[in-house]
Amino acid sequence: MPAWLLSRTLPPVHRVRELLDMYFARVHTVRCLGFLHVPTFMERFQDDGEACEDPSGLVHIMCALAAPFYYAHAAASSSSSSSSSSPEDGLQPSTRFHEAGRGWAATAMERMLANFGSPAVECLMAAVLLHEQHLRVGDHAKAFLVSGIVARHVQILQLNVEHDGDVLCERPGAIPWAVEESRRRLFWACYLQDAFIECGIDQ
Repeated sequence: MPAWLLSRTLPPVHRVRELLDMYFARVHTVRCLGFLHVPTFMERFQDDGEACEDPSGLVHIMCALAAPFYYAHAAASSSSSSSSSSPEDGLQPSTRFHEAGRGWAATAMERMLANFGSPAVECLMAAVLLHEQHLRVGDHAKAFLVSGIVARHVQILQLNVEHDGDVLCERPGAIPWAVEESRRRLFWACYLQDAFIECGIDQ
């Protein structure tokens, strides 16, 4: 496995773009996680010379979720091009699959806790994706605790209510439609996550 997939710091911007492309192809479409407006979000990664600023941890956790897919794709490509690979070598990637991106997930968790109580939508997005990451790697206790943070964060941001009757964002000076729709989809992702994690217990 490439060492940069195990790092806690993000790779250069061109690598981040590759990981984000993998994220949007493999994760963004799964179980109501499509709450980002892709063209708007990707505008910040156009310049190769700029480092990725990620105070909320959102980019870190997106890369962490994409990393196993990226590693599996790279391992499959290298094994198919190598004539000396054995059947046992084909099993190796699956044993280390979820090690890829763990460092970025840990960094995202630190940033989520550092921003604890911050009324920022990106912080909530990062928390939702951290919950997803914990479920995927089997850290169910952490997922359960993060789900509580997510539920309260939704209440702080009041994403469960429309702030005015301009649902189509047609009024001059209104919030851009992409931002408003992203917030709605984020709320429904949080709602479904809460319904999923409560395990059928009404309380």
